[in-house]
Amino acid sequence: MSLYSATSLKDALDLTHTQVRDFFSSEAFERFNKNKEIDYKLKNAVNQRLDNVIKGLGVINKTIANVRR
Repeated sequence: MSLYSATSLKDALDLTHTQVRDFFSSEAFERFNKNKEIDYKLKNAVNQRLDNVIKGLGVINKTIANVRR
């Protein structure tokens, strides 16, 4: 609970099973998970593009090395 809300660890440990279940099955928590997934996908897309740029630079480097021979 303390990882997903502004609840201290002590307060989170004092919650009942029903309160925790209700929190994790709430619409707000579903939106939170969807936003985290969207954030992950965006970061992954940026990382893939950067990876492609790095691979492209490697190809350019090899081409220049072959031309100089």
